[in-house]
Amino acid sequence: YQYSLTYYIELFTMSIVKSDKSPNLTLRLKNLKNYFLYSLYSNICRSLFEKDKLLLSFLLCTRLAEFKKKLNEHFRFLLTGGVAISDYLPDKPKRGDWISQKCWGEIYRLSQMERFDIVLKSITTATDDWKKIYDSKEPQNEKMPTEIDASFTQFEKLMILRTIRPDKMIPAVQNYVVAELGEKFISPPPFDLAKIYSDSNCVSPLIFILSPGSDPFASLSSFASAKKKAIKPISLGQGQGPVAEKMIQEGQKSGDWVVLQNCHLAVTWMPTLERICEELTPDPEITKPDFRLWLTSYPSDKFPTAILQNGVKMTN
Repeated sequence: YQYSLTYYIELFTMSIVKSDKSPNLTLRLKNLKNYFLYSLYSNICRSLFEKDKLLLSFLLCTRLAEFKKKLNEHFRFLLTGGVAISDYLPDKPKRGDWISQKCWGEIYRLSQMERFDIVLKSITTATDDWKKIYDSKEPQNEKMPTEIDASFTQFEKLMILRTIRPDKMIPAVQNYVVAELGEKFISPPPFDLAKIYSDSNCVSPLIFILSPGSDPFASLSSFASAKKKAIKPISLGQGQGPVAEKMIQEGQKSGDWVVLQNCHLAVTWMPTLERICEELTPDPEITKPDFRLWLTSYPSDKFPTAILQNGVKMTN
């Protein structure tokens, strides 16, 4: 999961070209911002494993909120539940047997933050209302008591929910992302080789990050046939490095696609591959615009960082 500044600049440049134009500067900037934000999400999202995609959406939300000065120690509390600076805890409400000691400690620490003192008071005086939220199958969708619901932002309600039902933070975060950015930011775009290809160029390798059971070569072969492109695959291993290098050189001249499979098995040849990728040039006299270098690899700490940062990555 590494991306270079150059990669982001290329995404932004593409957004300038592809976003809706307008003679009105304010509208033009809004169109550009919205297009780039979703372009960033969809391009990064396709290179992540499924378990990490919601985290990307959440980070986009919180970074934007941070930029707008809407977050301070709130984010830290959401992650940690606060840090106890003493052993003191007030007594739990009389009808608060359902509140665990751990939850009560977090509620108290939350109440020490500015404006959140009313949460402790509300739970103490309206304990039964909060128990309904605690007992609900979907507490993230329940209305909080009126004085709380009207006083806090969506993110602040996440903090409150964390103290009583931390097990429901994933659907609660999804609700937060939808409220801030829209439904499409929790609906990862489907795997689409045509779209990925349209976002690529002849000097940036396209990298399939493999997972157990995945085999992107069949999809790639089918796509190459549809594009009427010759595809030259080679499975890397002992002694295959020089053969692969020659195939890349020939592909640059002919405009064919070269597929280097199982890069993780050719650890000693990876520095050579990094050099080859760095020397790729968009000069049509040297590299045909139709040329593409496709790589497949399982996650490996031996895979060159520069290729990861500048390549178009995808999971399948």
